[in-house]
Amino acid sequence: MEKQIIKKSGKYSKIAEDSSLGLSIAICICVGVYFGQLYDKANDSEPVGLLVGFLFGLGAASRVLLRVHNRLNS
Repeated sequence: MEKQIIKKSGKYSKIAEDSSLGLSIAICICVGVYFGQLYDKANDSEPVGLLVGFLFGLGAASRVLLRVHNRLNS
């Protein structure tokens, strides 16, 4: 039985790649905000944890974006 080779140059492949990048960025930011809110509720420091969590999420999203950029340029 022969293995089927999936081409990565199709229209749907590009759409899937782009949507997975957007989803990864959104998840990184949402997780950072969620843990920031948990920290705020536990320590009664309302805007601080949210902002720090957002910044950590933004940093993680930047890292994902940088990995994709390096992969596409290599």
